[in-house]
Amino acid sequence: MVRSNEIGRVVAVHGSYVKIELDSEHRSPVRAHLDGAQTQIRINAYVTFDIGPDESLLGIITDLDSHETFEPSSEELTLELVRPRRLASIQLLGTLKLRSKHGMSAYEFDPGVNLLPTLETLAIPARAEILEQVLGKAPCRNRPSNWRGESDSCEYDAALRLGAATAEPDKPVCSSFNDLFSRPMAVVGNTGSGKSCTIARLIQGATKKTPNFKRVRVFVLDLNGEYASAFGVNNPTAGRQPDSMYANGVEFGIPVWTMNAAEVCEWLSTAEQTQQPALVNLWAIAKGAKKSADAPGEDYRSAVQNLCIIEQLIESPSGNKKGVESKECWAAATAFAPSLKETDEGKSIENILAQVNPSVFTPLFGRSFGASEPTLKKSVATLLEQLRVKAGALPTVIEQTADKPEYFDVSILDSPSGLECAAELSPGDKTMRQFLAGLQLRIQNRRKDKRWQSFYNYDRLQPAVKNAGEWFGYLGIGKADVPSVTVIDCSMLAHEVLPYACGIVGRMLLEVREQMDASKRFEEPWVIVLEEAHNYIRPHRQDEPRGTKVSRETFERIAKEGRKFGLSLIVASQRPSEISPTVLSHWTVPCSGLSSWRDSQPVSRSILV
Repeated sequence: MVRSNEIGRVVAVHGSYVKIELDSEHRSPVRAHLDGAQTQIRINAYVTFDIGPDESLLGIITDLDSHETFEPSSEELTLELVRPRRLASIQLLGTLKLRSKHGMSAYEFDPGVNLLPTLETLAIPARAEILEQVLGKAPCRNRPSNWRGESDSCEYDAALRLGAATAEPDKPVCSSFNDLFSRPMAVVGNTGSGKSCTIARLIQGATKKTPNFKRVRVFVLDLNGEYASAFGVNNPTAGRQPDSMYANGVEFGIPVWTMNAAEVCEWLSTAEQTQQPALVNLWAIAKGAKKSADAPGEDYRSAVQNLCIIEQLIESPSGNKKGVESKECWAAATAFAPSLKETDEGKSIENILAQVNPSVFTPLFGRSFGASEPTLKKSVATLLEQLRVKAGALPTVIEQTADKPEYFDVSILDSPSGLECAAELSPGDKTMRQFLAGLQLRIQNRRKDKRWQSFYNYDRLQPAVKNAGEWFGYLGIGKADVPSVTVIDCSMLAHEVLPYACGIVGRMLLEVREQMDASKRFEEPWVIVLEEAHNYIRPHRQDEPRGTKVSRETFERIAKEGRKFGLSLIVASQRPSEISPTVLSHWTVPCSGLSSWRDSQPVSRSILV
């Protein structure tokens, strides 16, 4: 005789799931209880297993199966009767522990399983109070190190309602705000299954109900132009134009100067050995770097360093060696500042050092300057005083690199002479000209191709974009009282242009987060929504398009390292098999003990975080 609430016993135990044989005395999946009739044996129903005092495992039914077996009717007869053997596969979700607090007993749910059930363990339908504890209460995650509140308080976290449990329609499914936005998340499903509706509703809930010390910022890469209405974004006044981008309804662009050296080389398909060095040099010069031969004026700071070394040598009793070293330092100082030779002090130093003879050695005193040493010391000190004044008046110049997002006029790309100048090994050298013809042609083709106009429109935008700060301003970064959601409409971009645009936006956002104070990164978590991600983060292959490579490497890096900087991803796709496995490998389940849920809006088949 079995207990009224028993539905079966464990007959197989695996790493993450178990199989139970359903009780043969109960044919109907419906059971009558004090709370009324309930359907307990069905897909997505919840089951518990007692594994110790006040401790149980929670699982969910994922498969039902039936097998026929032969059973002898008695020992005397040879007739064998056929009976069905009904099996259920149950995915283990976590551990339930009964805790007493403030004189009350309640179950606490801990995702993960440390102790598996044994064979013949009874399977019992989850009771209403257990489901209320697991489904109705969102988990609290990532408590701050300086938190001094009660251990069960959720003031440092927020519950985000995702929908309702499939098997328990009256039970809401809630997730942790901290969990949801601290790692990559993916929403996958067939076309028309409601992926965009799911993401929009999730973001709406996150921006309205967040912890007091956090404010989530969301950047949506909208490939279909469908998110504007969900967040109150007005459409452009003149309508969306071909080959244009929009940020919250305002025309937007990806300035060509935001590309780093690697991206521009991929963009222009440069030959690694001949064209790439010239292009990288051109990119650096366009952003403000100077070629060493073109450096204007004299380097007083380097001259001061060499004169200081001469002073130290005069004071040290190192024999005739210090005279030779002083001579070398003076030659270096005059190379950085040739005008030193024209001064009275410089002429005096020249005359004294000209008398230094390396073959002459004075072992008694270790001196090689003789009576001229005081004069040398005085002349060097006078020059140092003059040069320090000049060096202090010079502005501090930081050498620009090809990777820094520094503004330059797009007309630089229209001049072939600029590329030839950047490739010169010496002034007037033209040996590289023959290797640059193909690169110059590709630059001209990119400039004339209207599909790339969003990369050149930064001077005609309203307002114009003259630096990286103004570009980030279009995304609401660095501004107060801006919407929490920025919709970047990429729906009018050509298929070839799209991966470059998405990859550069992702990289720029990551670099900004890397520069933020570590203590403030998690006060305002950032999330990038990648709609139709299979278009630009495909798995690596040898013949992949160059733009796809740029975008894939960017978002793979965010998936691997973004959590440290408070930057995460929401990936939406109908083709998860066509997304980089590096990005997929960072997905985890967001809700404690949940693998199936539904909502009043159309939703995807599954949601993974």
